[in-house]
Amino acid sequence: MGEVFKILFVFLITLLLLLKVALSFWWRPRKIQGHFFNQGIRGPPYRFFVGNVQELVGMMLKASSQPMPFSHNILPRVLSFYHHWKKLYGTFFFLTSLLHKHILSLLHIYIVFNLGIVFVA
Repeated sequence: MGEVFKILFVFLITLLLLLKVALSFWWRPRKIQGHFFNQGIRGPPYRFFVGNVQELVGMMLKASSQPMPFSHNILPRVLSFYHHWKKLYGTFFFLTSLLHKHILSLLHIYIVFNLGIVFVA
């Protein structure tokens, strides 16, 4: 009888851990992305556990493998994913990095300036 309770206890703990992982890495990022989507802020789709890191690394490797044109516009070379997603989604976009860290990107200087005033005051 004691063995049955031990096995049941281990099973329940394992089930709770799996539920916590599912909530942390699947449900919560989808919920946050849906919240921003309802407000009109788009972004690249979330991928389970790794977020948008695969796209980030792929775009950075592709940009660094090509020769850089002679100009002061280095954004397409250094932060190629920002440049690409700015063209796709506009000046506001939402992305998820490794281990479900959520990033809201604001590329409009006037709004960043106003947010700075709000947070400082």
